[in-house]
Amino acid sequence: MAARARLDVQKKSAHALEQERPDVLKRRQAWFDGQLDLDPAKLVFIPSRRRFACLPGNG
Repeated sequence: MAARARLDVQKKSAHALEQERPDVLKRRQAWFDGQLDLDPAKLVFIPSRRRFACLPGNG
């Protein structure tokens, strides 16, 4: 039975197929064009702590 289940498994794509649609490409390009003043050196990344929320002592 496990061998049969594996026949339905498909490899995941590296990106969503919707990204290739013309309407999505147009909107993505418009968004990128609007980010000209975005300075990557000033970006701040805040790590998510949600995965630790269930552990005792992490209140």
